[in-house]
Amino acid sequence: MLCTPWLSASEEWGGNSLWWSDTYVTAICGQEVVLRCQSTTAGLITLAEWKKPTLSDYYLYFFRNQQSYDSYQGATFRGRVNGNCAVILRNVSVADTGLYTCEVSTRNTTIGHGHVVAKGHVNLTVTEYTKAPSSHSPQPRGRPGVIAALILLQTFIIVLSYIVHRVRSALPEP
Repeated sequence: MLCTPWLSASEEWGGNSLWWSDTYVTAICGQEVVLRCQSTTAGLITLAEWKKPTLSDYYLYFFRNQQSYDSYQGATFRGRVNGNCAVILRNVSVADTGLYTCEVSTRNTTIGHGHVVAKGHVNLTVTEYTKAPSSHSPQPRGRPGVIAALILLQTFIIVLSYIVHRVRSALPEP
């Protein structure tokens, strides 16, 4: 699995890099959201951790040594999360609102450098769906295609009746 470039700031020391980002994500209850935390250096992911600090004993997502560990995942997230650097949280609810942190470590196997660590914060806000009040009157219901077909059929019948009437009146009477 590889991470792709995305984060916004960095520091370097001794061949290692630290990347971080702050992001705001909004969603409506029931939607699915993508929480992103990615390194600018492509490499083998050795560790990916997603946490919600208010649930300090559990992870949203935990990945190490090419394997995800569902047993470390909080019960409220089980069956709703997929990913590695970026995770997909499905069927969000207002309870999912909050700050999420991620930490991703990669190892560049082609040049043998040390770990690159990406750290990020995603502030997720989930709201209930509310229908905005309408400022115009509701549109009439129906199917425009059916109505147009009926008008066309009625016009055809009227024209056909007129033609039949003209033909009959033009014929000599027996």
